[in-house]
Amino acid sequence: MSGCDEEQSVLTTELPPTDLDDCLRVRKWWCFLLSSIFTFLAGLLAVLLWRAFAFLCCRKEPELAPNDPKQKEQKASRQGKQDFEGTFMTEAKDWAGELISGQTTTGRILVVLVFILSIASLIIYFIDASNEEVERCQKWSNNITQQIDLAFNIFFMVYFFIRFIAASDKLWFMLEMYSFGYVSYERCVL
Repeated sequence: MSGCDEEQSVLTTELPPTDLDDCLRVRKWWCFLLSSIFTFLAGLLAVLLWRAFAFLCCRKEPELAPNDPKQKEQKASRQGKQDFEGTFMTEAKDWAGELISGQTTTGRILVVLVFILSIASLIIYFIDASNEEVERCQKWSNNITQQIDLAFNIFFMVYFFIRFIAASDKLWFMLEMYSFGYVSYERCVL
């Protein structure tokens, strides 16, 4: 056996696999894509189911003649329903509307905070993407940028739900591009 044959056999021998090799062997990029799509579709389905439930259960009753005795019963049942909807749901919508509005001090602070955290999240993305190895295996507990980005995304998720509560038409809110971007971004980063 010549020296060349020995060299060739050494080069073809595989090194024992390490945890890092196992981690990078199977790419899971499609998990992030599917989680974004499923999150959006689940939210859309929830809104559509709520609308279907409201349509089936809360149909308007036909108007009765002014002297009909059933009219008093109908007014009383409508009043009780309006009291509940008028208190809890209206209060929640008003609170959320004031919170995201730029007209109040709290709203202004929140708008500025969303802007600053969006820019900071973009900077974290640039830091992570500028590393030599874009795809690398690292424990989450050792990756400070992922931890910070997770905290930002939790804030963005809370902000999204506040905007959702304040929206007058939940279906159009889910379909507008600004909302779709938030849902996709939150799921991709998490």
